[in-house]
Amino acid sequence: MTLAFLLPLNRPDSHHPDQIIRSLAQIRSFYIPSFHIDPAFFKPRTRLLTVPDSGYASAEEDDDQPLDRADHSEIDVEQSRTLAIRSLTSFVAKSDRWAGQDQFRWDLIDLAASLLSQLSAPVIPVEQDTSFQRSFKFDGPEGQIQVELTDEELGVEDHTNVGLQSWGSAIVMAEIMAQSPTDYLGRMSPLIRILELGAGTGLLSIFLRKLTSTMHVPAEIIATDYHPDVIQNLERNVAGNSCPDASGSIQVCKLDWSQVMTEPPFDDAFDLIVAADVIYQDMHAEYIHGTVSRLLRKAHGAKFFLILPLRPTHELHNQSVEQSFTAAQAAIDARSEGPVLSITRIDNIERKQGIGRADEQAYKLFQIEWVFV
Repeated sequence: MTLAFLLPLNRPDSHHPDQIIRSLAQIRSFYIPSFHIDPAFFKPRTRLLTVPDSGYASAEEDDDQPLDRADHSEIDVEQSRTLAIRSLTSFVAKSDRWAGQDQFRWDLIDLAASLLSQLSAPVIPVEQDTSFQRSFKFDGPEGQIQVELTDEELGVEDHTNVGLQSWGSAIVMAEIMAQSPTDYLGRMSPLIRILELGAGTGLLSIFLRKLTSTMHVPAEIIATDYHPDVIQNLERNVAGNSCPDASGSIQVCKLDWSQVMTEPPFDDAFDLIVAADVIYQDMHAEYIHGTVSRLLRKAHGAKFFLILPLRPTHELHNQSVEQSFTAAQAAIDARSEGPVLSITRIDNIERKQGIGRADEQAYKLFQIEWVFV
């Protein structure tokens, strides 16, 4: 097997974007043929942007030497896969200076990160199916909570269905909530209403349903998403996770953040709203702000928890959250009239080995609530 298509991506400064996209396309064709790459990427680029050499001559260099094609002329599939993962990881981690202010290059980095995520994801294939099963266990003072999920392969022609897979942010938030559930559930009687935005595979909603059941807290949970394929898989996951406590419920609904929804179950406010890894475009933070403003109960103790991964390709999108939601002290200083939806706490969480995409450096957890001034 030849590895000629594996450019030394650990030194992106030495390659034109056209070379990078060709290498990524060949990695895709060899390992993940169903992965869709927008044809627009292959439009020739006549303008070569030069970026100063980033000077990555360090102790890491021994681990990231360019691939010697002669040395790897005969290599098995698993070894080549490992080398492809190593190459993509180096490219994503070291390409910020190479990208500069060129959006096309940032798009290439994001594409490489998506390829890396699919290439390195530990999955258990289901026979004659593109789906795979994942089992999660969360330990805490209420005991162990287990969630069984079906993740689907991302669509070949549609990149808006990212909710078909479980992402690291949801796993991290569930782990945190399992450790100190009372810090997150707020009021626990007579009935707590919980809303998840961008529920995807339903990990958080199902976890919260089982957690409240274990704690004997009646809860009405609404798991929402927008993409029809995601909702279909979400419904299947909810149905596949039974909960013996009949005092609560979980319902799957379509929700468009850009629209005002007033029909049931959105005709009453929620005590807790959660969302994980849902900011992918600049307008998403504003849409979410509007949705939470309408649906979060205007009462002390009602909270919105939003967790985001820190990826180099989404830094500006993450910053949009802090721009959309007023800091608590700023709201107090401004002497705003009435309650203001504000960030009251931000926790920075280290990435754990084996959780999340390789380009996720850490996570940021926002606590957002009404500040009465």
